[in-house]
Amino acid sequence: MKKSERLNHELIFLSERPFFQLKDLMAEFQISKRTALRDMAALEDMGLAFYTETGKNGGYHLVSQTLLTPIYFTQDDLTMIFYALNSLRRLSVTPFDKSYPQIFEKLLVSLSTAQREYVLKILNVLEFYDVPVISSSTFLRELLEATVDEQILHIDYKQTERLQQLIQVYKVFYRSGIWFFEAYLVDEDKWKTYRVDCLLACERAENQENRQNRAQLAKSFMAFYQDYLTISFKCEIDGAGKEHFLKGAYRDMQLHEENGQYYIVGHFSREELDYMVQYLITFGKHLTVMEPDFLREAYLAELQEIVDRYAQ
Repeated sequence: MKKSERLNHELIFLSERPFFQLKDLMAEFQISKRTALRDMAALEDMGLAFYTETGKNGGYHLVSQTLLTPIYFTQDDLTMIFYALNSLRRLSVTPFDKSYPQIFEKLLVSLSTAQREYVLKILNVLEFYDVPVISSSTFLRELLEATVDEQILHIDYKQTERLQQLIQVYKVFYRSGIWFFEAYLVDEDKWKTYRVDCLLACERAENQENRQNRAQLAKSFMAFYQDYLTISFKCEIDGAGKEHFLKGAYRDMQLHEENGQYYIVGHFSREELDYMVQYLITFGKHLTVMEPDFLREAYLAELQEIVDRYAQ
């Protein structure tokens, strides 16, 4: 490990230790006493504030447990950071006040001329394509804050029918151009996946007595979906189908290989039948539904409806 990398790791290591001894650094990073002493001098030069206590049980006391010392990055580190930010520029709607381009520009001006020129040269020839946000998501920030604060929300929601519900959000996620969130329905004791762009209103509920902490929500989430996703399915796919699956696999589906043949296996619920059919249609000729029978029949009916459009 290079010295610059080791110093950064040491800063992180010490952030959780208001008091430590030199032997702690030596053991954690497998370095000699002489190297550990040099590292402590370097960390002090970087801004790490501490004082020493002599004696048998002496050691180093950090002045503050919150490390505000600078972190040093290599050229490759910097390029990776800017590439990640540049890749997210299509994400025009986020839960945050600042956009990725604004953050990108702010960080870029902090680099030296040589570093800036190198980063821009790399980004000019390295591209990342992803689906941009395709719909507005007004309440993203409110959802994120309520999730972190473990607060119950009252929402007004309309996708097919209009609903007013008390929910507690477990997770906010982005997929294929759309923001979603997983939430527990407080009055119905079940879980549901919502689209953020279908929210008409969102506010914190006055009554927070039944709110759950993160661990409780996680346990409830896992238990519900184990009981909810009771229908197993299996589809045969070819090489192109495998690639399509890997580009957008869902959490309740897995890729299996048997004697050189690929299969998608997993579980779904009756309520998700229409969604499953629409998803499987996206594989085109590269997928064959094997089981269950009613999924295959619904899939074939959807294909027939497509064919019938051209027969009119």
